[in-house]
Order: sequence, then structure tokens, then C-alpha cells
Amino acid sequence: MNKSERRESSNLENGVDFISNMPDLVLQLILHGLPNTEEVVRTTVLSTRWRYLWTSIPLFPSLNIDCDRLRIPSMTHPRAKKLQDFVFWALANKTVDLDSFRLCCVGYFDISTVWQWIDAAMMCKVKKLDLMFSSRDREVCIMLPHCLVTCESLESLRLYLYRSRVTFLDCKGFSALKVLELNHANYYQTDLMEKCLKMSPMLEKLSLIDCVIHIDDVLCIPCPKLKTLMILDCGTSAYSSFNVVVSCPQLVFFKCVGLQVDPVTILKTCPLLEELCLINCIEIDHESLKAAMILPKCRFHKESFCKILARISHVESLSLDCSFIRYACDLKGDLPKFFSNLKTLELTTTFENYDMKLFIRILTCSPNLASIHLIIQEVCSQSEYLESDRVQTMRILSPYLRRVEFLGFERDDKWKLDIARLLLEHGNALEKMVFSWCNQVDYHEKSMEALNDVSKFHKASSSVELVTLLKK
Repeated sequence: MNKSERRESSNLENGVDFISNMPDLVLQLILHGLPNTEEVVRTTVLSTRWRYLWTSIPLFPSLNIDCDRLRIPSMTHPRAKKLQDFVFWALANKTVDLDSFRLCCVGYFDISTVWQWIDAAMMCKVKKLDLMFSSRDREVCIMLPHCLVTCESLESLRLYLYRSRVTFLDCKGFSALKVLELNHANYYQTDLMEKCLKMSPMLEKLSLIDCVIHIDDVLCIPCPKLKTLMILDCGTSAYSSFNVVVSCPQLVFFKCVGLQVDPVTILKTCPLLEELCLINCIEIDHESLKAAMILPKCRFHKESFCKILARISHVESLSLDCSFIRYACDLKGDLPKFFSNLKTLELTTTFENYDMKLFIRILTCSPNLASIHLIIQEVCSQSEYLESDRVQTMRILSPYLRRVEFLGFERDDKWKLDIARLLLEHGNALEKMVFSWCNQVDYHEKSMEALNDVSKFHKASSSVELVTLLKK
């Protein structure tokens, strides 16, 4: 064997030349299957050509740099310098447009370095930018750089700022931005959101998550093309309070958790709204199918409550927490005559008088109702809800019921057993009744005994199946 043959054989055995000699398409597919940028970089030791190929392939149009994953055991100065040089190198050598750039560097690097990276990403025409960083001095207000605001390719921007203060340049920008998420930020300017939205004429989705808003006036959200708005767990400082005013004629979905919002006003200013979810310190976590409304924990005046129901009478899915509606029992002719499109109803109830009269009214004017989800709270001992009224409710309910499940069932849940008995007595169409247990010990010791008790109840449906199971 001559020297060249031995050298070729040796190179094939160690794998370096074998990988380097693969077609570009094969290497691109291998690189595309790696989970993140760090794994791609680690594998560059396998091939001299691999090291440069991954920055130029169309199948790998993203960079994902996470300093938290790279800290072993801590971000020393030499390690930080090496990482900094690598990010600059990767962005500088990117010869194809960058689809997404995710950078999580907390406070390891100063703002000027982060902005240089962002500037390089903008030069690569990045479409999606996900930044998780903070200023080393929390009192310094972070102003987004001109290159970011004026980037014509940017379509999605997510900022997680670790409680840093943030502001925006007063200029034209964000011409292509469709998705904006501001997370874990502090801001003090009354008109900050208005300024940002004015710069974003194409914005379709806005999320404010876990932000602290230090203003004493009104949080205005005017956006002509916005379709989705989420304000989740945003609080105020101890010295500020504000109302949320939304004016988005194209808005389809609005979810707000933790802030006071007037639902009547929202429904007026957002005529195309299909799904409205308002949660103000209540215990329910509900994800609706088409359109829903969750009423906050407060007392509604009769007139206001009727207006709300009238404006959402067209929805397909409705969620109500009745335990905080104190005047529902007085409603007679003020409810909508029909919920003609209503298919799914979720009701949190105590089977009290004022709850169940509302429930009966909705049932009688919902001809297309297909699914009912009852979250039944324990009835207090002085309930005014009479046995005859319960029977009336069950008779109205029975044509709809196919399946009933009792969650968190316990052997001594007498009130749930009473409801089960009524449902079985009047449920002509009932096919299955499920008792779900949470306590493993009680399930093994008492579930069969409870099931035997239920099996003795009179059943309107001869084919109903009784099931007991443990939900972990």
C-alpha cells in the first residue's frame, strides 16, 4: 500500500475527511437536526469544513445563545470574552438571512455589547428576535437602539428584561412588526405604550406579561390592526393605580389577568371581539374554545350585568362564575331571549338560589347547547335553593347530558352524592358518570364502596355506565 492510500485509509478511520467529503445537503440535514447553537459548535471539531458551513446554510437560519446553559461553573472573564468573540464571529459570518436570533445573557455583558450584537443581527435581516437581558445598573433606563426600532425585516420581538426599566425612541420604526411581547419589565411613562403602538402600524399580537406599571392615569392601548391582546399578571407600584382602555377595532381575542377592566366598554370599542377572558383574582383557569367570558370577583349591578350578557349573546362558548353575581335572582325579562350560537357553557355554581335561576334561564334560551361544564362549590347549610328547584334544574338539564364527571370526589361528599342521585333519576340520555378521586389511599379503600352506594340509586337511563378512577 502506498503512502497516499495509507493516509486516505487513516483519514477515513478517524472520520474527519469522511465528514468533510460529504455533500453539502447531507451536512445541512445533520446540522438542522441539532437542538441548539451550542451543540452545533461542539460538533465542529468533527470536521474542518463543518466549522464554517453551518453559518451559511439555509436550513439553519437561527442562532440560539443562552449564557445560562454555558456557565460552567461561572461566567469568568476569559470565558465571557471567548463567548463574546464567538457571537460576533457567528453573526459576522452569517451569509444567509437570519430567521431568528435568541440571546439570553442576563447581566453578564454590558448594554453596549448587547447592542452591537443586535446591530449585527439586524444586518442579517433577522425576522424574530428574542432578548433576555438586563442592565447591570437597575436604575438605568434601557432605551432600545435605533437599529432595532428601524429594522425593516423584524416581524416578532420578545423582550424579557428582569425588572429593568424600558423606554422607546420617539421615531418612526417597527414597520414590519406583527408580534410584540414585553415581559418582566418596569415602565414609568404614561404614554409609553401609545408611543410604541404608534410606531407599529402592522402589529397583530401584543402581550404584556408580569410587568410593573408605574403610572397614575390610564393605560391606553390603541392599535388599528391588533387581533390578539394579553395582559397577564401585570401589577402596579404601591403608589400608582390606573385603568385599562382598549381601542382596537380588529381585536378578536383579549385576555386580562389581575387588572380592572370594564367589560362593557371593551365590547363597545372592540366590535369584532370573539373571545374575552377577564380574570381578577379568581380561582378558575379557563381556556375557551371559541369565545368566553369569565367574570371577576366583584358585585355586579343588575343593569351592568345585563348589558354584558346582551353584548355576548352571540358567542359559542360562555364561562360564568355565578358565586359573585348577587343580583342574578332578580333578572326576569332583562336577559337575552336567546343564546342562539351557544354550544359550550362553563358555570361555577354553589347550587344556591340566585345561581341556579340564572342557570335555568340560560339553559332554556340555548337551543344548540352541546356541552355543559359545571364547577360545583359546596352548598352552605342555609341555602335557599329548594329541593323542588333542584328537581326543576335537573329536568331541564337532562336532555343535554351524555357524560358527567365529579372531580376530586371523596367518600363523604354527601352533596355530590345528592347531585349524582338527581342526575341519575332525571338523566334519560345519560351514558356515563365518572367519579374521579385525588387521594390515592381513599381511592383504594373507599372507591368501590362509594360506587356500590351510587349503583343503588334509581336510574332513568338503563344503559348508564358508572366509573370510578384515580386522577394523579
